Amino acid sequence: MKSQTLNIYERASGSLFFLSFDGLSLAAGNKTIFKDVSCRFMYDGIVLIKGPVGSGKSTVLKMLGGLIEPCGGSFTHCGGGLPVSGVYIHSQPEFNFITGYVRDELTFAGIPHDAFPELLGRSVYDMSGGELKKLSIMMALAGNPDAALLVDEPLDMLDDMEAASLAETIISESRRRPFIIATHDVHFDEAADVIITIGAQDQRPLLRRTLP
Repeated sequence: MKSQTLNIYERASGSLFFLSFDGLSLAAGNKTIFKDVSCRFMYDGIVLIKGPVGSGKSTVLKMLGGLIEPCGGSFTHCGGGLPVSGVYIHSQPEFNFITGYVRDELTFAGIPHDAFPELLGRSVYDMSGGELKKLSIMMALAGNPDAALLVDEPLDMLDDMEAASLAETIISESRRRPFIIATHDVHFDEAADVIITIGAQDQRPLLRRTLP
C-alpha cells in the first residue's frame, strides 16, 4: 500500500486561524490517506485541499468536521485562541437537505425565514445544481455563525457561469468566515492562503512548505 505525501504551500497571512496536525494518521477503509503527519500553519480565509480523485480529500474534510476519527494523532483548529468547529457541505448538494422544501429546511435549521425571502416557496428538487450549492453554503453561514465551512467540490458539475458565480460568493464570504475546500478546480488558487496537496508516494510522508 502506497503512503501519501502532503505538500503544503502557505502564503504570508494575517493569521486569523491556526490549524495543526500532530502525528496525524488517517485512513478510509483499507486505504491509508496519510500516516504520522505533523505540520502547523496559519490562514486568514481559505485553505484548499487538492489531489487526484480518490486521494482522500473528502475524508480529510469529514475528519475536520468531526464526522470521522483519525486513526492516530490529533489535530487542532483554532481562531482567536478558541476552538473552531466545522460544518461539512457535501459535494452532491441534494444530500445537504432533508425535507425537500426551502421553507422547511430553514425551520429545521433554526434560520429565520426572512434570511431567504425569495426562496421560501421553492422546492430543492426544482433548483439547479448551482442554486443548491450556493443555498447549502449560505444556509451553513447563516445557521453556524462560528463554524468553518468544510466544502467538498463546490464547483463540481456546474456550468462555467454557475461556477464563476459560486466561486465569487465563496471568496467574498471568506473575508468574514473560514473556508476549507476540497477541490480539483483552480478558481480558488489565487485567493487561498494555504494549499494542501495530497498525493501518492512510495516513501514516508513528507512536508514541503514554500512561501511565495
